Amino acid sequence: DDTFAIAESVKGVEGVVVEQNATQTIKAGDVTINDAQVVGTTPDFPSVRDLEIASGRNFNQAELERKQKVAVLGASLAEELFGEVTPVGQALTVGTTKLTVIGVLEEKGTVGGVDYDARLYIPITVVFDKFQNDQFARVRGDRVGTIYVEVAEAAVLEDVVLQIELLLAKRHDVTLEAPDFSVQTQQDVISTQESTTAA
Repeated sequence: DDTFAIAESVKGVEGVVVEQNATQTIKAGDVTINDAQVVGTTPDFPSVRDLEIASGRNFNQAELERKQKVAVLGASLAEELFGEVTPVGQALTVGTTKLTVIGVLEEKGTVGGVDYDARLYIPITVVFDKFQNDQFARVRGDRVGTIYVEVAEAAVLEDVVLQIELLLAKRHDVTLEAPDFSVQTQQDVISTQESTTAA
């Protein structure tokens, strides 16, 4: 809900996405991949995370809301599962859930320890519905750990950050002096990595 509130209320926001990860067995034909990374996310994912679609398309808001069983494959995962066959339109099974492939991403490689090409991307509503198996899932509800926000080039980053902080503080009924969340920019992340490396 916070994600949609940011998208609707904060000026200067280009796109907003969330991720909820799960580890599952994926099968397509004779191929089985154990412990594959399944990422539940939202329609803006390629734009916000700087990924290109190589073939097919990403899922849309209607498919997200209807919990449609559709999937977008990372480049190396698509090759591993389908080889020379075109993945778009093919069926695969994740855990015990059948999904239809609607898109394949361009090769991205490993960034910050994450291999984007080896992951399967599906609507986050399907992850909540099918792949939250632990006993706390019902208590947590549709909670996510991280929200990613893409800021428009013309916007002033500090203004957007402040708007997000004020909105979340109001929604969570906390003050900015004692928030129950933190907002980091890419530069914050880079600075932290640089200081760790220097140390």
